[in-house]
Amino acid sequence: MRKGELLALKWSRINFAGPTVDIREFYQRLRGKAVITPTKTGESRIIRLPEVCIDQLKEYRRCIYDPATEDYIFPWEKRFIELGISKGCKEAGVKRIHVHGLRHSHASLLISLGVNIVLISKRLGHAEVSTTLDTYSHFFPDDEKTVVDQLDTVMQKETENLQSL
Repeated sequence: MRKGELLALKWSRINFAGPTVDIREFYQRLRGKAVITPTKTGESRIIRLPEVCIDQLKEYRRCIYDPATEDYIFPWEKRFIELGISKGCKEAGVKRIHVHGLRHSHASLLISLGVNIVLISKRLGHAEVSTTLDTYSHFFPDDEKTVVDQLDTVMQKETENLQSL
């Protein structure tokens, strides 16, 4: 998710049974005022969440005093998130990252796991798959070798099948 999508997220958009999140809106500041707009691409999307995320959201919700379904899950300013990450990185003794870096880490992890680029693009909310490829193509350095290795394996099996006839 983009930071603005995260800040615009309401409890009503979480389907705990799904488990999914319905991303429809974007938080931004225009002329000094907080404004909720459609997503960056103008498109909404529903993405599945891992159970660990759902469990963490449930625990977080239990800590909040009687949240309404139309309450924002994270009623914070953008700077609050950045400060929290800075503090956590400092305490952990690791190099500071930006919130958007978490989005990039998610995408690169999915790529390294061999997830279909079209699915990754949809999860990220890119209007075009080419945006995903242009942004993350540097994560595919060994793909040609992988393709050739797969072709070799298929051809070897076919050759063995023909020889056994």
